[in-house]
Amino acid sequence: MSETPQPAPTPISGVVPLYTRWTSTPAFVLAAIGAGVGLGNIWRFPYVAGLYGGGAFVVVYVLAAFGIVMPVLLAELIIGRRGGGSPMRSIAALARESGASPLWRAFGAVGLLATFLVLSTSTVFASWAMPYMLKSATGAFTSETPESVRAAYDTFLASPIGLMGWHGGFLLLVAVLVAQGLREGLERAFKVLIPSLLAVLVGLVIYAGIKGAFMTTVHFMVRPVFSALGPSAVLTAIGSAFVTVTVGLGIMMTFGTHLDRSVNITRAAVGIVTADVVVSLLAAFAVFPIVFAYSLNPAEGPGLVFVTMTTAFARMPGGAIVGTLFFLFLMLAALTSAIAALQPLVAWAMERHGWKRAEAGLGFASGAWLLGIGINFSFNVGKDFHPLFWAPWLKHATVFQVVDRITSDVLIPAAGVSLLVFSGWKLTDELVRDELAPISPLWLMAWRFLVRWLAPVTLLAIGALIAFR
Repeated sequence: MSETPQPAPTPISGVVPLYTRWTSTPAFVLAAIGAGVGLGNIWRFPYVAGLYGGGAFVVVYVLAAFGIVMPVLLAELIIGRRGGGSPMRSIAALARESGASPLWRAFGAVGLLATFLVLSTSTVFASWAMPYMLKSATGAFTSETPESVRAAYDTFLASPIGLMGWHGGFLLLVAVLVAQGLREGLERAFKVLIPSLLAVLVGLVIYAGIKGAFMTTVHFMVRPVFSALGPSAVLTAIGSAFVTVTVGLGIMMTFGTHLDRSVNITRAAVGIVTADVVVSLLAAFAVFPIVFAYSLNPAEGPGLVFVTMTTAFARMPGGAIVGTLFFLFLMLAALTSAIAALQPLVAWAMERHGWKRAEAGLGFASGAWLLGIGINFSFNVGKDFHPLFWAPWLKHATVFQVVDRITSDVLIPAAGVSLLVFSGWKLTDELVRDELAPISPLWLMAWRFLVRWLAPVTLLAIGALIAFR
């Protein structure tokens, strides 16, 4: 459904937003939480926390979420609401208003490319939750041995046609929901999906706390062992904060486009970051008590979900029900983040090429599916294909590994650091005060320090330590 352009109540510096508004601040916050709550929280966060020793990793993650990521989130919302368009258009508009070079919009394009690659990759793994949910519901894993669960996983990955089918079905669902527009599609979907997702998560945490090794998890998650942390672990913790709050990709910038002038951006950002951190921690408390109760490995990696957790469900009483709920939760979380990732791409196509919303949604979903073929093939018939064999750092990488490393190691850091530099050094104090009002001079000074110095210097320093160690 096409959206009718709707001007802001008070146009700012001649910039008129192109899109309809969120119906309320809670609707926006729900959508923003849905954008962040995805595989990063449920899949990635527990296993990287397990890999780097638990408590110390969590401390760095929480500090990074509020000290580095939240200022970036504020910057994205400022640029989005004031710019009133896709990330590229919004950055260009604010560059003009601040007297900066219009070439800054190129970093908006980098963010959009990263968003497309993240969408293509994450939906591949998200689609795996659908057959696993159905298998759990039918009791297919009941009383299975660890060896048979692993064998079932390997057999599942060995079928490229099946993987392509599940991926296509998942992307079609995402495209259909996005095609309905902001209020009829996104808002309605998030209002149903997020409360459902949180209800399932809380239920899983309660179950894991009663039936699993709850106190072992508390000690693992709360007691920091900083000797387990090195530069790579610190950067991973910071990266996890970026992933779970979904900044640096232009998603929050696009969501900010729909924000009304009456919304207090600072208060909304605090609520979004707090909610995403809480969900990540709850996901860990839903996973680790079961892992520890059955003497499984918390640092299993991606297999933590599809092998380790499935093995635990096969052993426990009522495991079929709990497993079904777990994979339902995983699918709902992945669905909300995929909807959010498709939104800035659709906004750009509508604005730049005049596409209708349904055409843009289906077009980018089709592109993600085509790239997903190569990603799916990386686990079976194409596992020995190395497309960038001539590049030293990627010569042994599969299609999936190439896409993943270019996205996480190049595009997202480049987009994130450039956004920090642009918002910290190019946006005027008057513009920032206007968007964050009411704001105290002390908080404005703190925000400037964080985006100008602390966040970019921390990211660049840790990245240099890893690159040259």
